Amino acid sequence: MRAVKCLDEEERLAALHNYHILDTPSEPSFDAVTDLIARVCNAPIAVINLIDRDRQWFKSEVGLGVRELPLDASICAHAILQRGLFIVPDTEQDPRFADNPLVTGAPHLRFYAGALLETADGHALGTLCVLDYQPRELTAEQQDIIKVLAHQIMVNLELRRATVEQARLIREHEQAEERFRLLVQGAEEYALIMLDVEGTIVHWNTGAERIFGIAEQATAGQHVSIIFSPEDRLAGVPAQEVFRTLTEGRADDRRWHVRADGSRFWADGVMMTLRDDAGNLRGIAKILRDATNRKDVEDAAAKLYVREQRIAATLQEALLFTTPEGTFPGLDFKTFYEPASDDALVGGDFCDVFAVSEDSVVVLVGDVVGKGLKAAAHTAQIKYALRAFLREYPQPAIALSRLNEYLCEAERLDRRETDGELLVVLSVAIIDTKTGKALFSVAGAEPPLILRSDAPSEPVMVTGVPLGMMSGGEFQVTERQLNAGDVIIMVTDGITEARWGRDFLGYDGMIRLAEGEFPSGDLQSIGAAILEGARAYAHGKFNDDVCIALARLS
Repeated sequence: MRAVKCLDEEERLAALHNYHILDTPSEPSFDAVTDLIARVCNAPIAVINLIDRDRQWFKSEVGLGVRELPLDASICAHAILQRGLFIVPDTEQDPRFADNPLVTGAPHLRFYAGALLETADGHALGTLCVLDYQPRELTAEQQDIIKVLAHQIMVNLELRRATVEQARLIREHEQAEERFRLLVQGAEEYALIMLDVEGTIVHWNTGAERIFGIAEQATAGQHVSIIFSPEDRLAGVPAQEVFRTLTEGRADDRRWHVRADGSRFWADGVMMTLRDDAGNLRGIAKILRDATNRKDVEDAAAKLYVREQRIAATLQEALLFTTPEGTFPGLDFKTFYEPASDDALVGGDFCDVFAVSEDSVVVLVGDVVGKGLKAAAHTAQIKYALRAFLREYPQPAIALSRLNEYLCEAERLDRRETDGELLVVLSVAIIDTKTGKALFSVAGAEPPLILRSDAPSEPVMVTGVPLGMMSGGEFQVTERQLNAGDVIIMVTDGITEARWGRDFLGYDGMIRLAEGEFPSGDLQSIGAAILEGARAYAHGKFNDDVCIALARLS
């Protein structure tokens, strides 16, 4: 059944189009929300859905594989007619959707939950929704989270619209300011040099006199090459610029020029043809401005960027450094890290292996939101805070709860420094090397995997929300008995989200890669099989940083 239109449909569409969001490329700030809500709700499909006149368009999607669908098949078109959270526990039992082609045919959707994306003046733009192939419900906590994230999407949309509008106003202001300067201050700020078609100077304004330190009388009959550096004259740059101007209409120029006293300055300039109303060539204009100060700022910024990269790389090395292998009797371990690209800013992926007592060793992997120095600093803070909590409370669920409260409090008190983005996902295991007992807890991360030496592989299914999302979050702990030769594997989502086109490697794909090298392989070969297998699946390029930790009870 197709949904009826809103009573204020034209006003609603105008509000939607005013955000200039339709048909824009994917953006990390929106993709992070769909990825997060899919994990929180354990749903195979999550979508940021905007309802246009004749289509529903997806700003971000997980598990759907398309960017838009016709309104005839839209469940969200019904959802925007209602306020609050719209839940359909079983689409086959709901007469509005029982004949929907997405229910009766592929992908056979059976469950829908959507939180309204609503403007401040009450216009419904679309929904943040999750879908499943089985009838189900959402917990009260999941319902709260999807509503909070829907509100965050609207905040992002408002910020995005304000940023685009601000950029437009700034651009128009700068253009108007530039035209004003050219008209009013050109005699002082700009060198305006008139040339004949051979490049000979025929006029030299007061701005050129000030910038070059040469009176107009001294330039009469001189070629424009006198303002270029000796090396540019030797390379024929002046003649090339004149030729390009005559053939193409203009030639932009950013280079060093020389004053009468021999000093140099960096100039932004342009050379263009001058034509009369009939289109006849009357001469050439060379206009330039001393931009040495801006050049110095750009060079300083470039040096600062290089310095930041070096500092960030050093921080990342420190974050990834773990206890040397062979430190803990009865436990072998191996860690792997690889950035998404060679020139990428360092991110928040990290791993750690350390003792909390004589016979208990912690193995963990985590991922902190963000990249660059700020993310690296947050990661260092979180890594060592977690060490302290685990040594004080050697029970992973308690330590994660303490760390979660610490991060939520940090966001409240230090909002200016954290930008409100201290979100962390973690997998933690505490292993008793004498008894083989292992305690596992997870905070929004991929489940740990146990490769059994004498039994089938066992994913450790334990739940917990990402750290820093909300105060009072609860974390589970589960216990497993390890035998000699059993291997624990923990990975960040850079492995499971290795993709080619619309297809992801996934958690099951990671298990297959690990099992292919087990039990004959050592930890190095198992980890390498996962890393290289995921890379091959993604045709050589990861979309996100990857971190792997392996431990074997020996």
